[in-house]
Amino acid sequence: MSRFANFCCIAIALPCWVLLACPVAAEEQNSADAIKNLKTYVWTLDPAAEPTPALRFRLATDLLDTGPGNAAIHYFRAVVLERDLPRESREQLDRQAEWYERHSSELPLAEVTKWLEARRLVLAEIAAAGRCETCDWGIRFQDLRGSDVIEIRLVEFQEMRQLARILRLKAQVEIAERRFDDAIATLRMMHRLACDVGKAPSVIVSLNSTAITAITNDVTGELIASPQSPNLYWALRSLPDPLIDRHAVARLDVNMIFQLFPFLKDADSVSRATEDWQRLLTEAIYELRKMTDSGPSGKSGDTINQLSATMLLVRGYPIAKRALIENGFNQTRVERMPVGQVVAIYARDCCLHIADEYLKWSSLPYHEGEARLKGLEQELQRDGYLSPAPNTVASRDPLGFNRMLMPTYLTGEAYIRQRRMIALLATVEAIRLHLAANEGRFPESLAKIKNAPIPIDPATMTSFQYRIINGQAELVAPPTRPGDEYSGRRFLLRTR
Repeated sequence: MSRFANFCCIAIALPCWVLLACPVAAEEQNSADAIKNLKTYVWTLDPAAEPTPALRFRLATDLLDTGPGNAAIHYFRAVVLERDLPRESREQLDRQAEWYERHSSELPLAEVTKWLEARRLVLAEIAAAGRCETCDWGIRFQDLRGSDVIEIRLVEFQEMRQLARILRLKAQVEIAERRFDDAIATLRMMHRLACDVGKAPSVIVSLNSTAITAITNDVTGELIASPQSPNLYWALRSLPDPLIDRHAVARLDVNMIFQLFPFLKDADSVSRATEDWQRLLTEAIYELRKMTDSGPSGKSGDTINQLSATMLLVRGYPIAKRALIENGFNQTRVERMPVGQVVAIYARDCCLHIADEYLKWSSLPYHEGEARLKGLEQELQRDGYLSPAPNTVASRDPLGFNRMLMPTYLTGEAYIRQRRMIALLATVEAIRLHLAANEGRFPESLAKIKNAPIPIDPATMTSFQYRIINGQAELVAPPTRPGDEYSGRRFLLRTR
């Protein structure tokens, strides 16, 4: 995947088993082994009835609890206060990194409490952010143009992960000390932080938002599995869905080419001299190659870059001219246009086709659109919009822009993984409701739970897998992608 914002998704191959039995038995064995390879949570649960009132505990910030103010200002202040703390030694930093990987029961509580006390002003600013009714980061990503689109630094959003880590440790201490009301209030701040970060429509920023949600979900799981913890079924079910507007992110992502090269957008309506089209296209091709670390360097006006642009125009003009006429452009008008304008219009139309093909499937619920998204690249190769070979240009890609338009699927996968996790946590809480009403006995099936509706898997819109094994309950969200066990989750549940 060639793109200026590169993300790498590591696929872990599942074992390949020798088929020694009949095909059906082998398939069942493969399925069982695949489930065992999923990330597994082994929890011992207490029965927990519905709290009174039912929404006594809330993980979403209530509008009635907010007032005037911009949360972003308080988050920025929290970041500055965190940075102003005395520098810590490498040994201290390594020790803190270990804390982030530990369960609440394994933390050195006195040491972590002292560390958190030094951050009381940081925590106060995060709490103040949670009481603001708006969050405006002061960046209009849609207004960025040219190289600013990719050169803008987003370090403040990276710092939000550190705020989430601080909140994580705070919640874990509260869980370990059985201060569940305080822990839930901290989880509420974490959810608010994730939602606020997600209001910035950027792929990189949305991944930070999803990562904060993942941290929050992990700590929520620790609370649920703690002895005598309250039931959070209704708190989880009343979270906003979706947590972030991923469609806004997708729209901005696939249309970024027109922010990078604004002349494409109005290519058919603006009159420019031949030399101006040549210059614009030469600069665009130069910038593209610079962003993707391919092709000649130097300056955009260098002879070698001008020659590269000329070769693309000579190659693309006959194809572009024929396509525009076939699509309804007046032939006489097209023949009078500068070569660069004809190619630019055709390149824009090809980019719009790719953008719309991605957006139409990504706008659907995951279970409806994801399968088509996974095959979109092959379809675009088949139709001539993308070249399957590296360093070559497809017939419907006259300027070599199309590959840049292919969005990373990592954002969609990360997003649905956290939605599934919230649904799984709510399902565990529904099981605890059943335990409380049935003398600590697990339900034989999820359909036997009558205390509350069972969430469905948002990735498949079907029920999660559930069964009883040797007195334990197994709850499974199977992988969304074959061979990628990290895209699934498994819970082994027992009672105290």
